[in-house]
Amino acid sequence: MKNIKVSMRIYAGFALVLLLLAAVGGFSIQGAITAERGFGEFAEDVELVGQIERVERNVVDMRRNVYLYYTEGQDQYLRAVEDIKATLEQDINALISRATLPAVRSRLADMNTLFEAYSAEFVQVVDLRQQRQALTREGTDVLGRQGSDALDSVLDEIVRQQDVAALQVIGEAQTAFYRARLAVLRFQGRMEEDEAAEVRENLQEALGLLDRSIMQVERALQPALRDLRELIQAYGESFDRQVEVTLEANRLITGSMAARASDFARLAGESADLMRE
Repeated sequence: MKNIKVSMRIYAGFALVLLLLAAVGGFSIQGAITAERGFGEFAEDVELVGQIERVERNVVDMRRNVYLYYTEGQDQYLRAVEDIKATLEQDINALISRATLPAVRSRLADMNTLFEAYSAEFVQVVDLRQQRQALTREGTDVLGRQGSDALDSVLDEIVRQQDVAALQVIGEAQTAFYRARLAVLRFQGRMEEDEAAEVRENLQEALGLLDRSIMQVERALQPALRDLRELIQAYGESFDRQVEVTLEANRLITGSMAARASDFARLAGESADLMRE
């Protein structure tokens, strides 16, 4: 009986040890599963943070190419913007589908709204850039050359007539017109309102001088001077329209589009910070 009791005790001890080992093993397996899940979630969060930061960098790059496209008008910058837009659209939608935190999803949705509005305004910028290009090539460039040629022709005729008084006035008008054309070129490069004001000032001076000369020259030359005046006036009107579309594009790029990009960057930073917590 004593042997039986001892053996029972031994078996019971072994059973207890086995139960303890099983319990410890179970806890270890559960801990490993939990740890693996935790590491998986951490890796997912790190990947999402990296994707958010990549989206933010792409927006900065897109803004740079938008500005270069408008100022230089080269198709390579337009293609770069379109490529970045396509990448951003995919990445933002992927982030929205993968993010689980409500606060992050909300910010990503707001970022998508900002991105769509920015893209829509860029379409306007492209249209304005094309208008500006047409006004330059078909307007001020052509009319400027025609005006200069017409001034040269009128001056040649006045020289033949030896009309010293008219020659002086038309010469001053020619100088004012040349100053206006140079200011137009500066405006096209700098796109500043001060340059536009200088253009208008010189054109008004040229028109005023032509009005004076029409009253001084012989009647046979007056039609040519009136045609010249109409050319210079048309040049000014074409330039005014060029200024209008240029400044409108500037207001979009440096105003609402810049504000949307800034808000986008802020939301991206907040989203990344939330994912890191």
